[in-house]
Amino acid sequence: MAKNPRLSEQQKAFADEYIANGRNVYKALVKAGYSESYAKSDGCYILDNPRVAEYIEKRMKPIYKARTLKIEEALALTSDIAAGKEGPDGRTPNDNTRLKALDMILRANGQYTDKVEVTGDIDVASILKQAKARAEKAKKSVE
Repeated sequence: MAKNPRLSEQQKAFADEYIANGRNVYKALVKAGYSESYAKSDGCYILDNPRVAEYIEKRMKPIYKARTLKIEEALALTSDIAAGKEGPDGRTPNDNTRLKALDMILRANGQYTDKVEVTGDIDVASILKQAKARAEKAKKSVE
């Protein structure tokens, strides 16, 4: 285990700025007080530090969770588009967009059945015979 399990103030400042600025390592390092030469040449290595990476991951989890669209929310938005409801930007979806949304809803609800056609002769007996022979051979080689 590491000698000092805590982040330095500078590492913490880097991680917080890295998250805030959209993951720009160079800008985050400079803003956290690291030299520009370090930021240019070796700055990417700070993300290899397990403590820094763990801190960033821990801070990002609730952000990802809050930004992730739930299935019900996605279905509701898609339904609004299919129904032609006005969006938050004040625009109404065109017919092609509405049809695509409707298609997505039907697919998500299993309303389409994909047909698969298999042609050709399959000799199941010979396949089973070959498999049995390989199994016997393998069994003998183990013994």
